[in-house]
Amino acid sequence: MPLVVHRRCDEPMFSICNDMAYSGRMVRVGPEHQPCAYPSGPHAGDELPASCWYDVPPNSDETGRTRWRPQEGYELHKRLCGLFQGGIDPTNILVIAPFRAVANQVRDTFADALRQCTGCNDSEASRLASSQAGTVHTSQGREADVVFIVLGSRAGKRGEGSRSWVNGSPNLLNVAVSRAKRRVYVVGNLADWKNGTYTSRIAKDLPVEVIKEAREVRTW
Repeated sequence: MPLVVHRRCDEPMFSICNDMAYSGRMVRVGPEHQPCAYPSGPHAGDELPASCWYDVPPNSDETGRTRWRPQEGYELHKRLCGLFQGGIDPTNILVIAPFRAVANQVRDTFADALRQCTGCNDSEASRLASSQAGTVHTSQGREADVVFIVLGSRAGKRGEGSRSWVNGSPNLLNVAVSRAKRRVYVVGNLADWKNGTYTSRIAKDLPVEVIKEAREVRTW
């Protein structure tokens, strides 16, 4: 089969997508890594944290009735604020979710982080959030330096069906990961996703940071 030339993604996104969707047929054009630093703030000039999986276990009071997990939202909010306060332009960030219910919540989280951490007014925050956060399908054709993939799903056995749907083919996750040019951050409970056909491949290539306690920081 012919090789596929790829120019957009740094590592590890290139290798994840090459393994997951292209059976190793992609060929890189360009360097493996390009600079991605904070332009301002207390860490000005420092490189952003490396791509990773933020492992956010469910809270004891999360019932599994919905695919949205507030603990993942709190972690996303914290990470977004850190980027905004470091001078990363919101238009260089995409937040993607595989489920519409989760996408609706991450859109609200994006808007609130803008209001709280940049002083953005409500109208502008809502506009940017609608543009930069949504489902995998709405992100097709887009790209950004930084991409967050917030997985959600009902906890434990109640979410097995929806997680199997996400892992049913490489297409959904390949689109999500390949939107990221410089960094990809997965936010989700690794225990629930580590055995999925394709989420297991993502987990294999990303270092894991275990979040022991995600605290609510939102103001709305």
